Amino acid sequence: MNDCEQAYRLGAYMDGELSAGERATVESHLCACPSCQAEVQRLRRLADMLHQFEGLQIPSGAMERLHDSVDSTLTAGVRRLAAWSAAAAAVILAACSISLMRSGGSPAQASPPAVATWETAAVARTPAEAAAAQDEQLAMWVVRDLSGRIER
Repeated sequence: MNDCEQAYRLGAYMDGELSAGERATVESHLCACPSCQAEVQRLRRLADMLHQFEGLQIPSGAMERLHDSVDSTLTAGVRRLAAWSAAAAAVILAACSISLMRSGGSPAQASPPAVATWETAAVARTPAEAAAAQDEQLAMWVVRDLSGRIER
C-alpha cells in the first residue's frame, strides 16, 4: 500500500484524466518518490494484462449461466436469512411464553400501579368545591321534588 499523499492521483494519471498542470505536478513528483514510481509500474503491468483480453468474446451461453448462478446465489442467501430470522423469532416467542407462564399466568392478574400523590391531589375537591357540589345536589333534589315526578 502506498502511503504517499500524491498516490490518490496515480490512477487518474495512468488513465489520462488529469489536466496538463496536474499531469506535470504528478510527473515531477514521480521523479522524487520511489513508492509512487513502483505503484505506477504495478498499474502499467495491470493495464497490459487487461489489454491482452480486449478482443476476447464470452460464449453466448456462458453469460446466461453466470447470471443464473448469481441469481441462485442471491436467492439462496435470502432464503437462508429468512430461515434464521424465523428461528430467532420462534426462540424469542418461546422465551416470552415460558417467562409469562412462570410469572403466574396472565397479565390481568398483575396488581394495579400505585396512584401518584400528585394525581390524587389533581382530582381532589377543595372544601369550596365540595360545598358547591352539595348545594347543586340539593337544588337538583328540590327541582325533582317540585316537578311532581315520583320515583320509587
